[in-house]
Amino acid sequence: MTSAMSDENVERIQSRFVEGETVEFYYAKEWRPFTIISVNNLIVDEWVKKYSSETFKNAKDGGFNFFAKVRYKSRVLSVLQTSKRLAFTNTHIHEGDHYYVRMLKMMHNEPEHIKAMRRKREKHRLTAVHALDTALARIQKNKDTLPERAHFSMFISTKTINGKNIKSSGTCTCSTCTQKEK
Repeated sequence: MTSAMSDENVERIQSRFVEGETVEFYYAKEWRPFTIISVNNLIVDEWVKKYSSETFKNAKDGGFNFFAKVRYKSRVLSVLQTSKRLAFTNTHIHEGDHYYVRMLKMMHNEPEHIKAMRRKREKHRLTAVHALDTALARIQKNKDTLPERAHFSMFISTKTINGKNIKSSGTCTCSTCTQKEK
């Protein structure tokens, strides 16, 4: 009887986002800023907005999945937590894009603990890229490691690092750079 009540094989349900956080959501063929209203909602008989490639099981079918409720202006939608339609801010909407100013306003109105969480997340990603840069510099002195850092950044963040958002390191001696100088 006690083995049936054991939590040995129970997995923790964890969402990528938290309530009140501004996220990007692919809606009506555009990436738009949405606010997370609630997370970890069990799909029972809820209608969930999904891609044709996305599948889920509800609790009545003997399986289970979870969804998050998101809001944009007055529109509220239920979206699979694992959906590829959901992304962190600054992943697809960048400065100069149609919804960039709206996204910044929504991020400005977030609770302080969410702003702190975002700053911590960005710091961890940049720290990881900086650690790689330091390690590469020890091996390959006098070589710009921007291509390697940009490649590595794809594994820790969906926002690719390039010459616009991170500076070059060292002095590059490759033939393309020396030709530019001449």
